[in-house]
Amino acid sequence: MLALYYDAKRAAADQRLGEPGRQQRVCEFEGRLCALCQPHWRETTSAMKPHERDFANLVNELLRCVMDEELFTFVLLPHVDPTNNLAERLQRSPAQDRQAGRTSKTAAGAHRRSILVSVLESLRVNLESFTLANVLAEVIGWMTTGASLFAKAWAELTRKTSVATLNTG
Repeated sequence: MLALYYDAKRAAADQRLGEPGRQQRVCEFEGRLCALCQPHWRETTSAMKPHERDFANLVNELLRCVMDEELFTFVLLPHVDPTNNLAERLQRSPAQDRQAGRTSKTAAGAHRRSILVSVLESLRVNLESFTLANVLAEVIGWMTTGASLFAKAWAELTRKTSVATLNTG
């Protein structure tokens, strides 16, 4: 599986590939991943040992992500990071705050704070310039249009990478 990931990273960095070549490579990677996971696919049961259940959950999640075409976005769009490490690192301090009890005293307050911090850290990564004025402009835009920059980016991504469906009727 690690070799598959490294191959996908190499394809993402390959500037010779055009959009059709990238889509072809993603299909190949998805096929390879399915071939790796398929023999291990099974439903989780309460009779499973914890490590067996964890492995089955991993396989099921990988197959779900392949079916939803979520795993190799970074190959189709080279400017997309292949991991969420940056976002995870940005979330680390708030997570440590929660664990150390340096947050709200109620569950509702802690939940509210975690949502706010998550949104702000995501905006820090995605706004061209992370300033109060830009954050407020983005939030006001959400309230006005009902769509965040994340929803717009997702819509643009799915529009660009949509695959023609066969007419079987």
